[in-house]
Amino acid sequence: MKESEIEDNLLAVKEPIRGNCQISWWDGSWTGFTAAEDEMEKEEGFLKLAQGILALKVNSIGNQDIKRAPETIVTGKPPLGFTIKEWDYTPHLIRAIYRDLWHQISNNEPVQICENQNCKLPFKKVKRQKYCSNACKQEAYRIRKASQTNSQLIYQ
Repeated sequence: MKESEIEDNLLAVKEPIRGNCQISWWDGSWTGFTAAEDEMEKEEGFLKLAQGILALKVNSIGNQDIKRAPETIVTGKPPLGFTIKEWDYTPHLIRAIYRDLWHQISNNEPVQICENQNCKLPFKKVKRQKYCSNACKQEAYRIRKASQTNSQLIYQ
């Protein structure tokens, strides 16, 4: 994204007060971040700031209510004779989904947005895959087919 796209669609920079600009979301709510006025004048400074804010917010939202439970597994192998494995759990499915998505993005795994106009959900891309599931692929086909039929009726 370019600076103007980020500023127009995601973040807004308020007028500086005592040399610091307050960064707010597009709806006017405060992000919790301020930046020096001279940093805001540099395009790369704003882009880095925006990337950092978005990464911190997505991480904090996605990892709420995530608990870790250690478990010991007896292996009998030296030097300790056991290993410790941690299990992450949450009572909220959406938190688990956000956490998985966060790990895919932070591990630089390919994440694609489903091209079905009624879906638009993120999914882990495999090869040239465009849709998150076969059901979405079929639905997108039906939508394309219906629009072609409608356009043919208009021209007749």
